[in-house]
Amino acid sequence: MNTICKMIILILLLQISFKGISQNFISEDKMWSIVIVGGFDDYIYYSTDHYKFSGDTILNGIVSKKMYVSHDENHQYWRYHSVWNERNDSVFYNNRWLIYDFNVQEKDTFKYSGEDYPEDIIVFDSIRTKFFAGKIRKHYYSHFPRLEEFGITVWIEGIGFPNNPTRNNDYFWSGTSQSLLCFEEEGNLVYQDTEYNTCYVNTTSAPVTPKKEEFVSLYAMGEGAIRVELFQGDTGTLHLLTPDGKQILKCPLTAPETTLCAPGKGLFLYRFVSEKGEVQSGKVVVK
Repeated sequence: MNTICKMIILILLLQISFKGISQNFISEDKMWSIVIVGGFDDYIYYSTDHYKFSGDTILNGIVSKKMYVSHDENHQYWRYHSVWNERNDSVFYNNRWLIYDFNVQEKDTFKYSGEDYPEDIIVFDSIRTKFFAGKIRKHYYSHFPRLEEFGITVWIEGIGFPNNPTRNNDYFWSGTSQSLLCFEEEGNLVYQDTEYNTCYVNTTSAPVTPKKEEFVSLYAMGEGAIRVELFQGDTGTLHLLTPDGKQILKCPLTAPETTLCAPGKGLFLYRFVSEKGEVQSGKVVVK
C-alpha cells in the first residue's frame, strides 16, 4: 500500500474515532481567551492568550486532539501547544496527566499528578447547575484539604478551569494573575468579562502607571465574618461576588468600619464603588 493511501486511511480512522466519542471539554468549536495580568510595584502589564483545538493526531496509540495557542489580536498566528485526549469525560494532557474528571460526585476525591504539581488530593465540596456562557452548565467546587487558606476552586462543564483551561487549579501557580476574558462556542461569543470591552488586551509596552489609590480594606475575621474599613471617609457600595462573577451581596457603606457576614466560605471577589464613581476591586478568603 503506498504512502498516500495509508495517509487517507489514517485520516478517515481519526475522523470516525472522534465522531464516536462523546466530548465534554474537547471541541474544535471552542476558543478560550485568557487575560494575563502581571508586574510589580507601580508597573502592571496585560497580555492575552487564545487557546483552541485543531486537528487530530495519534499519541501512544491514542486518538487525540492538538491544542494551539495564539498571542495576537486577530488570531492569525497559532503555535502548537499540546495534545489532549478525552475518555468518558476524563480529560488528559499530553495523554499522560489527568486534568479533569467531569464524572466526579460531591465528596469525591481527585488525585492529580502534573508536570509542575506535586501529587495531591482535591476534595469536591459541591456540584451546582447554573447558567453560564450561554447555557446551563455544571459547576464543580473543590479545595485542597492541606491548603484551606486558598479557598475554593471551580471547574465549569465544557469550559474547565476558567482561569486557564490548560490546568485545573491555581494552588501552585504564581507570578501572574490569569482569568477567562472571553469564551466562544460554535462560532458565537457566549461569555465576555464585563471588566473589559474587548477580547484582546495587550499593554506590555505601556509606561509605568501610578499605583492605584485604595478606598477600602477587607479582611476575614473568622467564623464567616468580613471586616470592612473605609479610607479617607469615602462612602459607597460594596458588591461581593463568587469567583464566577455572580453577585451574592450588595451593601451600602457609610461607617468607617463595618462587619459583614459572608454567605459561605472560600474565595470571594469584591467591587467597591464610591459615591464619586471611584472603583476598587479585589478578593478576600473567608474561613
